[in-house]
Amino acid sequence: MGSGNSNFKFIVFFVFMAVSSVSVPLVDGIIFDTITVFVQNDLENNQPLTVHCQSRDDDLGEHTLAHRQDIHWSFHIDIFQWTRFWCSMQWSNSTGQIVQGTYDIYFVRRDWRLCGDNCYWSIRESGWYLYHKDGEGLYFMYKWPSN
Repeated sequence: MGSGNSNFKFIVFFVFMAVSSVSVPLVDGIIFDTITVFVQNDLENNQPLTVHCQSRDDDLGEHTLAHRQDIHWSFHIDIFQWTRFWCSMQWSNSTGQIVQGTYDIYFVRRDWRLCGDNCYWSIRESGWYLYHKDGEGLYFMYKWPSN
């Protein structure tokens, strides 16, 4: 009978230590915020952009965006602040060559400081850009991989 009680105490102690050891480097209450990510096709010459975004838990499907069209979705940060979405994108350049790349589009430990509750991405021929939340303009984030 005493063994069950000590097992319970051990489990409670283990859970307490695990939770208390998780570093929370971001803002308190972030897990209650709703985050929205916007991905906009800013390719020149009215090129369509094919976008396929997903996380470990959610597959948002493949979408073809016309020039200046966007896709957006909202979510909540997981309790351990490891929320991550990535996107594969492709388009055809002026010579008809397929240009494609796959990168993180949202990773809470990076992007909370940069864009807060709303992340706006501008996808261009030169690469992927993220708007800074403090109005400091665009951050160049990713270059299209060379084929």
